[in-house]
Amino acid sequence: GDDSLIGAAAQYDLRYSTSLITEANFLSALRFFGTPTPGVAGTAESATVIGLLPSTIYFFAIKTADEVPNWSGISNVISRTTLAPPDTIPPAPIKDLGPK
Repeated sequence: GDDSLIGAAAQYDLRYSTSLITEANFLSALRFFGTPTPGVAGTAESATVIGLLPSTIYFFAIKTADEVPNWSGISNVISRTTLAPPDTIPPAPIKDLGPK
């Protein structure tokens, strides 16, 4: 929250990268602009980042700010691997359906 475990933050800054995100390179990571409006402390929130490359490891981190804005330190950094691209190769044509 805005004041430790009470209130609500004013904004989020969610970043993602294919390289590990640290406090030193946080601002160099790509910013996701679809974060929800912060809820009161303890509210579960989520965001879905789209347009990522298939079969790729991405790292995610977030910072939170109050109305001043006083920014938090970097959150824990998580990594996830995107799914493989869908199989779009059609099967080979059927050549013979007759009995053997």
